[in-house]
Parts: sequence; structure tokens; C-alpha cells
Amino acid sequence: MEWHEREGLRWLEADLGTARAAFTTRLGGVSEPPFDRLNLGILTDDADEAVVENRQRLAAALGLDPARIPIGLQVHGGALAFHSGPQGPSPFAQPGSEIVEVDGHVVSEPGLAPLVFVADCLPVALSGPGGVAMLHSGWRGLAAGILAAGAGAVGATDAAIGPGIGPCCYEVGDEVLGAFSDLGDGVAEGRMLDLPEVARRLLREAGVDRVESAELCTSCRRELFLTPVARGARRAWPGSRRGRPELAGLVHGIDPAKVRSNLERVRETVGESVEVLVAAKYVPIEEMGALAEAGVRLVGENRQQDLAAKRQRWGEAFEWDFVGNLQSRKVKQVLPLCRLVHSVATDSVLAQLGRHGGPETEVLIEVNVAGEEGKGGVAPEDLPAFVERCPVEVGGLMTMPPFSEDPEASRPHFARLAELAAANGLRRLSMGTSQDWAVAVEEGATIIRLGTALFV
Repeated sequence: MEWHEREGLRWLEADLGTARAAFTTRLGGVSEPPFDRLNLGILTDDADEAVVENRQRLAAALGLDPARIPIGLQVHGGALAFHSGPQGPSPFAQPGSEIVEVDGHVVSEPGLAPLVFVADCLPVALSGPGGVAMLHSGWRGLAAGILAAGAGAVGATDAAIGPGIGPCCYEVGDEVLGAFSDLGDGVAEGRMLDLPEVARRLLREAGVDRVESAELCTSCRRELFLTPVARGARRAWPGSRRGRPELAGLVHGIDPAKVRSNLERVRETVGESVEVLVAAKYVPIEEMGALAEAGVRLVGENRQQDLAAKRQRWGEAFEWDFVGNLQSRKVKQVLPLCRLVHSVATDSVLAQLGRHGGPETEVLIEVNVAGEEGKGGVAPEDLPAFVERCPVEVGGLMTMPPFSEDPEASRPHFARLAELAAANGLRRLSMGTSQDWAVAVEEGATIIRLGTALFV
């Protein structure tokens, strides 16, 4: 896939042989926050006139007639609409027109360009001798067979999987995992589902020869993609870990003086025995120097690719920890890059630690202290055996309690983690983030993980 840009609009384009597919970003429209800028969804709280203008701009950038862009009212199902000509009147060009409930479109007439709306679900484009299809592919649609239906309808030979939520961010419950259990190993790591890999395997089963994937996580790349909240969705995804407030996108224009002041205030409160880890997930690589200037020494990164890039650029300016979900296939790459891994929670990761870890490797075990369904982490009652099975040094424990606006709601979970650490002879406690770090310190935290508390 290749990036294209025209009149401020930026999109990723895939060549499907007899067709092309465009996957838009949030860049180039006229909508105001939180819908900035290229929001195409009329069923949001965005201004209707802004959405209409955005749609006109998109059609112009792609060289399309807005009246020849079929759309539907998406219901997270597997139904397809078949178009032999433009919708009349066009609900894309004339919002308010009658619209059918459907999650996929099949067109056979040249010049028709079906469109689906996505936030974190996958947009999947198909091309074959029978035409082209564009499919809104969330987990329910994938489980309902929308890819097989679309591939069969056009005799698909080529497919493009656009940006969507990645395995780094998509934590699901038993219902979702069970829907894809027959696809074999590798589609999930614990409760972290690899939705693009699910799509690839389903397309392969459907006989699609060539499949290209964007490999861009919409949850991680919020500077490029609209979130479910910004799209006005009432619900995001089942069992998602994205339940706590975070910065809406990459943080630009970091003020070293402000960060230094906030950091000094925190350090005065916690004392020298508590490490302050700065979450760098939303800090662009070029802004990391501002953190160094502010006196930040320990940073945590969520994604292996970003950790590698930032460490290569900034090297010894910081100590580096890995704080994101650790997938077994990433263990080999992550270990040489960081001091600590904060999130070991599955036996498949333990197996890879046994292969790639060494005497210097130290990890923290993530514990699901609250017993939240669908959330990653080792259950407290399983912790002693898990520690025993770990082939490298276990330095301590980490937890993420259920989010609450009241920091005191986290106290019993922090206290329980401290009890578990003491019972298992572990010294490190990674707990507490921007909204509840003070309570975490009172309950014995040795590492607190801060982001917004320092940047704003």
C-alpha cells in the first residue's frame, strides 16, 4: 500500500489489480474537535454541514462522483447489498435519504465506489472477475461470514485489509475468542485478539490468493484515525482494554519546563524509593528530546516497533521499559531493548522467555487483581505456580485496576497486589497511573506510570 495526499487529505491506497482501494485518515476535513477533521459519519454529534463538506472533499480527492458512492447503515452483521447502479437518491451525497441496514457492498458496474465507515473495525476491500466489494469487518461480521460471502460474490482474487485495531490493543472476552477458536494458534495471545490475522485466515479459507494488510493500529495511531468516541459510537468493542481516559493523539509541542515542574512535584511527593516511569506511547520520536531536557530518565513504551525506533534515536538518554501487552512472537525483539517487561501474563510468553531470555532478563507479572472478565493478567490464585514456571527472574508484579474517576476505588486493588508481592517474595510493584498514582504510592508502589499528569 502507498500513501497519497491531495488538498490536505491523506489516505492509504491499495492496488487490487482491476481496482484500487482507499483507506482514509482523519486528516484534511473541516470538522471541529473531537471529530477533527475528516469525519464522514452523519450519525454522530458532528455538524451535518461539516460531514457533507468532508464527503465532498473526499470524493473530489479520489476523482469520484459523490452520487456513485454506495453506503449503508452498518449493524455489525454479515449482510451484503448488491449494486448494479448508483443509489437513488444517494445517502452519501444527500444525507437523510433512505438507507439500508448492511455491512458490505458488492458492485459490478465500473465507477461505483462502495464505502464503509469504521473506527476500529477492519475495512476489507475485495476484487475479482465479478466486481469489487467493500466490507465493514468487526468481530461479529467476521464471525458471521462476511468475508466468505463477499469473496464468493465477486470471485475474489485480491484483498486489502485496511487499518483497524491491532493485537496490541484488542483485549476480548471468551465469547469473542470462542468465535475464532477453530482458526488455530496465532490469532490470539491470551485475551489479545489479532483481528487482522483472523481476517487473513478467513480470506485464505475463502480462496483469496493475494492479501495485503495495512498493519496500522487505529487505537495506537490516533493522530491518523478517529476513535470510537470521536465517531460518536455508543459502544466500542467487547472486553476492550481501552476503557480509561487517554490522550486523544500524539502530544506535540511538549514544554520541557512544564514537564520538569510536574515531575519535580511528583518526585517530592513519592520520594527517592519510587521510580517515575513516563509513558511515551503518545510522544512522537522527535519530541523525546523534550523529555530528556525535562529530566525524565525512565520511559515506558507500549509497542515493540516504537520502542526500537525511539531507542535507536535516543539510546542512552533514557532507561527503557516495555509496558504494553507482550505477545509471544515479539519477545525476542523486545528483550534486548528494555530493562523491564511489565506485562508477562501467558504461558506462551513464558515459553519464549525460556528461549530468548538470559541471566540479565527481569520481568513483572501482570495480575488481574479485580478478576475482571475479559481482561488480561494472571489470576491471584494462579500466581504462585505462574511465578514458579517463569524461566527468568520475576522482579515483581503489575496491575491495572478497573478505571474510576475516584482514585480511592483503586486502593483495595493496590493493597491486594502488595499482599501478593509480599507473599511471593517479590520487591517491585508497578501500579498507579495519572489518576491514581498517589494512592498507589501509599499502598507500596515502587514504580508509577505517568502520562497526562506530566504533559498537561
